[in-house]
Amino acid sequence: MRRVVLYTDSPVIGGGEHFARDLLAKVHPPVEPVVVGVRADVVAFIASGRQGMQTRVLPPVRGRGDLASLFEHARTLRQLDANVVHVNQHLWSGQYGVIASALAGLPSVCVVHGVMPPSSTSQRYLTIATAHLSRHFVGVSHFVAARIRAELRLGGGRVSTIYNGIPPEEPEAASSTTRMLPGTILGVGRLAREKGFDLLVEAMPYLPGRHLLLAGDGPERAFLAALVSSLGVDDRVEFAGWVSEPWAGRFRPDLLVVPSRFEAMPLVILEAMRAGVPVVAARVGGTPELVVNNVTGLLTEPESPRSLAVAIESLLEDSQRREEMARAAKRRLAERFSDSTMVASYEDLYATIAGLPSTPLEPGTAAPFGPAVAERNERLRALARTLPPETRERFKKAAWKGSRVVKMTSLATSSLLRHQGDHTQPFEFVLRHLDAVRGSVLVLGDPKLGEITRASSQKIDECVVCDLDPRNLEASLLADPLEKGSLGASEYDCELVVGGAWQRSDWPLALANLWRALRPGGSLLLAIPAARAGGDRLTEAELRTLVEGCSPLARAEIVSIGTGRAVDHDVTASGKPDEWLAALVERATEETS
Repeated sequence: MRRVVLYTDSPVIGGGEHFARDLLAKVHPPVEPVVVGVRADVVAFIASGRQGMQTRVLPPVRGRGDLASLFEHARTLRQLDANVVHVNQHLWSGQYGVIASALAGLPSVCVVHGVMPPSSTSQRYLTIATAHLSRHFVGVSHFVAARIRAELRLGGGRVSTIYNGIPPEEPEAASSTTRMLPGTILGVGRLAREKGFDLLVEAMPYLPGRHLLLAGDGPERAFLAALVSSLGVDDRVEFAGWVSEPWAGRFRPDLLVVPSRFEAMPLVILEAMRAGVPVVAARVGGTPELVVNNVTGLLTEPESPRSLAVAIESLLEDSQRREEMARAAKRRLAERFSDSTMVASYEDLYATIAGLPSTPLEPGTAAPFGPAVAERNERLRALARTLPPETRERFKKAAWKGSRVVKMTSLATSSLLRHQGDHTQPFEFVLRHLDAVRGSVLVLGDPKLGEITRASSQKIDECVVCDLDPRNLEASLLADPLEKGSLGASEYDCELVVGGAWQRSDWPLALANLWRALRPGGSLLLAIPAARAGGDRLTEAELRTLVEGCSPLARAEIVSIGTGRAVDHDVTASGKPDEWLAALVERATEETS
């Protein structure tokens, strides 16, 4: 028996509590879940997904001086004889669960569902001070994981990402469904400021003839009702109240809108993807990891009612586009956000933290936490067989000498690093085009490049870095025709590539996969060694031909950089041969992946 205690100090039932209920309902033996919390209704809700689950309701710890309650929490955890304590929290909560676990001598793992600002300075410092007591942190999106590393000052090895998942099949329809007029917009969630429903209401004057249904309740209900009246849209905005069953079983809108100010991994978007309802959402937090702009939905600028209105109207006027987005969203849900993968990942994580054997996976299920080394190696061997013989031989020699592990981390830094050395010109080219670096960013090259771009641009939500050292076997085998590699499809808003271990014969596959991972409207920044006499590198003409082969709609600026100092698009007459090719390639927004 492997006992996992899920500890929650949440006073309300929200997305994190829905996640906890669904996860504990589906974990497999020998995992035995127990729920411990400070609110009876929250504990009962989480336990409702699994019959006969043990629960404990404890008095809340009311500050650092409430040692009596804190020690009671520790005694309860010790009495339950848990193997692991799962602390369900947002970024600045759960610290008393971590302390109680440490006092009880139990390992804890913190699963973070939100990154809203701390309620006080003391809460912030206490969370940072106690973070080292937890064995591991999980972010429900890469955005959350990056914030954990940055705010709690944790190394990359102590933080991982496990996406929330839901079953691919839709729940049974409600006994009574709500009839909706054509062109109806739906907003679902807790009526609180962070959800941004006031922004959606303020967009309604720009949407004449359209109707809005808000399903949910919360502290901003009265404020939103007053706002509706003041804008004169009472006849087109309806409040449906709290919906207990899955909303998709009761409502079938033309569009779901998620105008949030803060989001980590919005469950409502996953539910919309499953139901085949297109989404318009603000580009905040982890939302861009769910919604692929112009493919599965539309992303808008945060805090912008006008931007919301433009995106909403453009989709409501195009039923074919909505249907295409709905189909693409369903495919993405099945590929990336299944509940079976989520459950297997947490079971593997619990076993790893507790030092116990992993639970056998269901057939066809892969756990992203602790990937199977044998499967990875077999994939690399199969991929290597697709490359030219001379390239395979080069990689084989590199592997015999010993290859370095791929660095896959989200970087955050507070100071601009100065890069010195032979690659000054490529770095300067990237820095001159920082306006193109935004959203979710992939960096292939020197890890310092990730730190520089992160420090220099406030528009980056996530920065994933792969070291492209020539001895790095997996990074060098980036071109993945099996479509099982680390890049994926439509994952990034911007890709930076500096250096590269690839020869001329590798580049068609490598560039095709970089293009596949780039979202429509995204930017690719390249700075690679140029062709020399007797070498096996790309010329400027060859690079331009490859870019045009990816898409005739792409806009490309390709320049040569020599050993002299680069000025604008030219190189000073240093008299030395060209050594680098630099390119800024912009993918058209109307493209599909």
